[in-house]
Amino acid sequence: MAQARFIASRADSFEQAAAVFSELLKKRLTVDERLQLIAMVEEVAHVDGPSPAQTEAIEVRERRMALAPAR
Repeated sequence: MAQARFIASRADSFEQAAAVFSELLKKRLTVDERLQLIAMVEEVAHVDGPSPAQTEAIEVRERRMALAPAR
């Protein structure tokens, strides 16, 4: 949690923070845990949408965490 707070506080944008978190999560989580994380994020995004920005962000996270093929 401390590392996550530090990363989030130093990032200039969501994209920058997400890129760093993706690398951290890719190293620390199993493939199954990463799939569960993406499923949770998608579930939250579908509550009110998902918006085009949320859809794009989810796809980027999947690629960065090595869960989806690059386009």
